Amino acid sequence: MDAALHWLVSAGLPAAEQILGFVISALASLVLWYAARGLRRWAGHVADRQLRARLLALAKAAEQVYGAGTGDYKRDFVLSQAQEAGLKVKRADLESVVWDLKHAQGGDGNGAGL
Repeated sequence: MDAALHWLVSAGLPAAEQILGFVISALASLVLWYAARGLRRWAGHVADRQLRARLLALAKAAEQVYGAGTGDYKRDFVLSQAQEAGLKVKRADLESVVWDLKHAQGGDGNGAGL
């Protein structure tokens, strides 16, 4: 530690300013990286919520159009409508929305589903 302090003092003020500038730049970069990381997570969460809301609306529409016991038709309807809208839908996401929809309606979860 003494050697580093001696070097800093003997190097003069311009060197100390350079080191301080480097430390401030490094800290600023770290803060910006952390903020960007948080922003990406938040944006992903918002996109997931929006996709889920659109899937829920499509699942309700499929239920209205096809009724109970026609899960394959409803699944095809939702997937085709989502594709037309430019949405990339995973089967697990769709099944999760259907499960939530059934349980919100007081169903036992054992119906045909999508």
